[in-house]
Amino acid sequence: MSQCAPTGRVTPFCDSLLTGAAAQTASLTGHWNVEAEHAYSGCRISGSAIVTASEHGNDYRADIVLHQACPDGRQWDATQSCLLTSTDAFIVVECTLISATPANYRPDNFALEQRSATTLEGTLQSNLRWSTRWTRPAGALVS
Repeated sequence: MSQCAPTGRVTPFCDSLLTGAAAQTASLTGHWNVEAEHAYSGCRISGSAIVTASEHGNDYRADIVLHQACPDGRQWDATQSCLLTSTDAFIVVECTLISATPANYRPDNFALEQRSATTLEGTLQSNLRWSTRWTRPAGALVS
């Protein structure tokens, strides 16, 4: 386990937060396209996240629907409920699996850095560590 900077929260997946100039934090609410790729397996994940504000300061809630496809033909579909915690430009996303087909899908957790108001980048940690990118069109911004 490692400690996420700058949040100070200890979680098993946040040691991969990207470093660099932090973007000015914009609201995370709205519709996000989620993409992830695992470099060694060639598997890809795509889907969407609907993020809403919570009553707890910099916390958000998200409903995430993802599809994973691998070159060998294996596929998974998953629906998850997630808590997003934002500190400056860093976002930790911890998910609970609602449903999955097949059932051997594990919940996804993300360690993201807000690169701009429309782009989040970092890692997805599940059974493997994936490079991930969340994007949304500029017109989707909610203040």
